[in-house]
Amino acid sequence: MRSFKGVDLKTTQNLRKQFPQLIDRLCDDGFNYDSRVCIFDHFLNAQEAVELMDKVSLEERTKRDASWHKFYEAIVNNFDIFIIKYAREKLIFKSPRNNSLAIKRLDLMESAGYISFVIPVLDLYYEQGWDATHIVYYQEPNKLECLKSIVKESGLYWL
Repeated sequence: MRSFKGVDLKTTQNLRKQFPQLIDRLCDDGFNYDSRVCIFDHFLNAQEAVELMDKVSLEERTKRDASWHKFYEAIVNNFDIFIIKYAREKLIFKSPRNNSLAIKRLDLMESAGYISFVIPVLDLYYEQGWDATHIVYYQEPNKLECLKSIVKESGLYWL
């Protein structure tokens, strides 16, 4: 079973209106701020990236995966999220069929492909990244205290 389903036309229209920068894929210019959610407490230089990303023990990998899982679980259980996709250059939003399927799909980012989603109540666009650093684009920093708490409680860092 697929983890996400298409949303109705009214919801799609409302989300496109709230996130017009996604229609033209203008994330870098269309949001007021951007930050990172990361497994590391700082941005890695080239040498650190090789050491900390390529040479990871099973124990460390399990620990990192557990942090991401805890984060995704809290996100899905505390907010309405909508996955975004582009089909023939058209912006499509999808909602989770249920929370457990959504969490499972978010956990599969490295094997099933990275995904992006919006959290409308936070005016936020979230993009998974390949290097254990995910990008968060947002409009209002004062709306993010709850998200920052979730990041910290999950054992991740807000950069």
